[in-house]
Amino acid sequence: MRVMILNAIEKLASIRTTRAQLAGLFMATVILRNLLESVSAGMLFPVPAFVFHFPIAYVFPMLGLTALMHILSGYPLPRLLKLMVFAWTLTLLPPLLDYALGTSSAIGYFPLERSNAGFFLLNFFNPLVELPGTTAGIRIEAAIGCLLAGVFTWAVAKDRRVVRGTGTAILFAPVFLAFFTWPGLIYILTMDLFPYAETLQEYFQWHAATYPHLTGSLHYTVFLVDIVPVTLILAWFYRKLDREGSGEFAAFLRRRALSIAAPLAGAVYLLAAAGGRMTFADAASAAGAFLAALLIVMSRFGGTAAGWTLRTVALASALAVGWPTAALVMLGLSLAMLPGPAWLAGGLAAAAAFLTASSPAGLSWGPVIIGVCVLCALTISRRRWLASAAGGAALAAVMAVAPDHTTSYTQHYSWLMDAISRNGRLDLSLPVAREMAASGGDMLNLAKAELEAGDLARSRWCYETALGHGSRSPDAYRLGLNLALSQGMQEQFDSLLQIVVEDRGLLDEIDLGGIMVSRAVRETDTLFIQRAMELRGPSPQLYNAFSAACAGSGDLDRAALYARAAVSHPDAMAGQYAWAIHVTAITGGDYDSLYRTGMDAFPGSVEIMEARLMAPLAGGGVPDREDLLRRCLALSPASTGVLRTAALWYLSAGCPDSALKYSERAIASMGNPDPATIRIACAASAALRDTCGMITNAAYGLELYPGDFTFMEFLPGLNAPPDPSER
Repeated sequence: MRVMILNAIEKLASIRTTRAQLAGLFMATVILRNLLESVSAGMLFPVPAFVFHFPIAYVFPMLGLTALMHILSGYPLPRLLKLMVFAWTLTLLPPLLDYALGTSSAIGYFPLERSNAGFFLLNFFNPLVELPGTTAGIRIEAAIGCLLAGVFTWAVAKDRRVVRGTGTAILFAPVFLAFFTWPGLIYILTMDLFPYAETLQEYFQWHAATYPHLTGSLHYTVFLVDIVPVTLILAWFYRKLDREGSGEFAAFLRRRALSIAAPLAGAVYLLAAAGGRMTFADAASAAGAFLAALLIVMSRFGGTAAGWTLRTVALASALAVGWPTAALVMLGLSLAMLPGPAWLAGGLAAAAAFLTASSPAGLSWGPVIIGVCVLCALTISRRRWLASAAGGAALAAVMAVAPDHTTSYTQHYSWLMDAISRNGRLDLSLPVAREMAASGGDMLNLAKAELEAGDLARSRWCYETALGHGSRSPDAYRLGLNLALSQGMQEQFDSLLQIVVEDRGLLDEIDLGGIMVSRAVRETDTLFIQRAMELRGPSPQLYNAFSAACAGSGDLDRAALYARAAVSHPDAMAGQYAWAIHVTAITGGDYDSLYRTGMDAFPGSVEIMEARLMAPLAGGGVPDREDLLRRCLALSPASTGVLRTAALWYLSAGCPDSALKYSERAIASMGNPDPATIRIACAASAALRDTCGMITNAAYGLELYPGDFTFMEFLPGLNAPPDPSER
């Protein structure tokens, strides 16, 4: 039997492959396993899990088990690595076996705790005991792995084969179990060293002193925990596989040993700034940034396979820490490969390594940081006295001048707010603004976000709180004017307006014309808008504003006339076409010609299509063009405006079931639903004789708008609790 096994091993090991092909096989195995689990879970795992956490969760065990088998069996490492890549295809078995066996639970980590560790260890291979996360497929995979490892060691060992084989099979069991419980095991081993967290999820994703992640913090933290032992195992493999190359690398590191002061200074700066406030996730980010910075210095070894491995690990670690760290790592790796004198590339790379290691504390570009960067650059000098002095001075400087807090948390949300604004995703601005203000950031941003969300009272509180903190920026005055305008506070508006007009600097910064035109529209002050047109000349914005003011005063014919004037201008926008279609429909004009002209100018405009769908309803007609409605829903399935239009369209078309569906979706899309949308839901429920739905929606509307007694029409049975079975 041993001869047969050895022949099989030899045949597998003699298959001609390149390193790239083996890497491709391993990657394909990992990706297929993730996809199979995704299919089982009914979703595709997100990037933090699919790209960072799950791949490292296979790389770490594969390298760790290979190292252990090499030690126990004495089999040559290059051939063993090749065999392990082929054997790793067995990891595709668990999801397939679970599917075949009809297992309903999902594959995952066992929720290890101190109280259940012994129970898990004793019952892992017991088929009569169910364990969360450890499905039948996982247990079969582990059993096969232990058996194959033991048989392999018994077959290839030079001596004491039975002892070695049996020992390998027995030892592999707890090693497998450690990997199956890895996050929980880390939690148990480190929980006394960091601030208490109620759950493992919170423990792995709670950032207090470093950049948080918008999503996937747990996955990134697990990656950073695993990448450290993976790097150490790779270093040991490199020493075993390439004696000559690793010797040259070690000699290079000895000659540049003092350059480690640069990443070390960055780590000291981060720890000093954190001031003992580090959570476990913070510590993982700090370790990942330090590792990346260290590898920047080491990557100067050259363009060998080892050098590119270092660069890959550095970049992956930095990406898991956060974008600022990743940007600095890309800079550092690029600087390390600069042509020209080695001292120039090395010095610049050392400075970048310091910035990389300190980056989780927040980016800062003051003179002190620049001075430390210069000192770090000098650590690569061949004059050891100069390198030693520079390294010591850099460490002393960061300990002396490090801030007493990190700025990364507020920086993260400030940058996120800017990105949201630049991309027009204002629907996401409110929760980000709240998080930023709660973490000590700008309260004025929260006031603007609350105003955009329609919560005027909360916006007023945030605005006046910001004023109390001394905020007197142009943004503060602009917000104050808009808020006073929205709340109808004429006296405050006039007071702020006088301050702005008397201050030339403020007047240049604030778009006072737009605010004043908005005020004129609200007050139907057509004379002011006419004066503005005389001063600034005709523009579609002013024509549109004049039209809106006329409509507000009840002069619909004049409103339609100026709306057409607005869209006749070469600079007219889609929104002005939508308004013109609406006003023309109310006055009984030809809105279809405006629709065609608007769509020629702005193909696929959802705003113009919405206006066309509402046009017959505005004129008291019958809804038409359901094809446009379907297109709008396909293009903007979560848009409040589109959902509201669909609800009203279907209600008017005699389809209350569809009207109720889209009105409920429209209500769900809004923080504070408007009464008209809630009334559509009530009317649709009433048409369907859905008493439960009618009462639910009407009660909600009355709770939001106590003075709106139209909801009382739908509440005949309010005193009786709604019966869900009536749905």
